[in-house]
Amino acid sequence: MILYFSGSGNTKYFVDLFNAQLGDVAVDMTRDKLPTDLSAETSLGIIFPIYAWGMPPVFKKRLRYLFEHTQLPKNKLYTYVICTCGDDIGTTDKEVAQLLSEYDITMNAVQSVVMPETYVAFPGFYLDKQDVGRKKLEKVIAEIAPLVSRIRKHICFHIVRPGAFPVIKSTIIRPIFNKLLTSDKYYKVNDTCTHCGLCAKACPMQNINYDNGGLPVWHHNCAACLACYHACPMNAISYNFTKGKGQYRLKKYL
Repeated sequence: MILYFSGSGNTKYFVDLFNAQLGDVAVDMTRDKLPTDLSAETSLGIIFPIYAWGMPPVFKKRLRYLFEHTQLPKNKLYTYVICTCGDDIGTTDKEVAQLLSEYDITMNAVQSVVMPETYVAFPGFYLDKQDVGRKKLEKVIAEIAPLVSRIRKHICFHIVRPGAFPVIKSTIIRPIFNKLLTSDKYYKVNDTCTHCGLCAKACPMQNINYDNGGLPVWHHNCAACLACYHACPMNAISYNFTKGKGQYRLKKYL
C-alpha cells in the first residue's frame, strides 16, 4: 500500500507515474477514506512533498492517527519513503525514520525526487524556468523504472539530497517558518475572481468555502501548499510574497 499526500499536484503526478508501474493500492491521506487494517501488508510506501525541509505537518498528523487506529502488520514490513522536493530535504529522512520507529516500523529505504519548484510565498523563492522544470521531470521519469525495481525486490537504499546546512534548515528555520508563515490569514482575493470554485476544489484540506458574494473564505485548516493560489485561472488569489511570481502549471513542463 502507498500512503501519500499532495498539495499543489507534484506528488500526485509522481505517484500516478510510479504506481502505474508498481501496481499497488494508493491512498490519498487527505481525500480518501483511510484504511482500517494494514495487517496483511508486506510493503508500505510513504510519499509526500517536502515543506520547509520537513514533513508536511498535516501529513505527519494523519500518519500518526492512522498508525494509532489501524491494525499494523505483525510480520516484517518493507517500508520505503519517497520525498518530492524542489531542491533538498534537510534532515527529513531522520524525521520520518523517528516517526516510524515510534510504531515499531523500520524505514528500509528512502529517496528524494527533485520536482519543479512550486513554493513562491517567500522572498527568494521562485518557479523554475521552463527548461529547468522540464529537465527535472525528464530525470524523474527516467528514475521511476529502476526505483520500482528496487522496491519490488525489497532492496534497502538511502538516496537523498540533504543540501547545505541541513540541521539548521530542519531544526531551526523550519519551526519558525511553520509558526509564523503558514497561516491562511495571509490569503487575499481581488475583484477579478469569477467565483468558479476551482480554488476550493484544489484544496487538499477542504479548507475553503464562499461568502455570500461568492468569494473564497479560508477556515484555518491550511496546509500552506498554495494549491488554491496556483489553481485560480484569473490569478485573483495572493499570499504573502506571491505578487508577480506567476503560477505553477505542471503541463507547461511536460
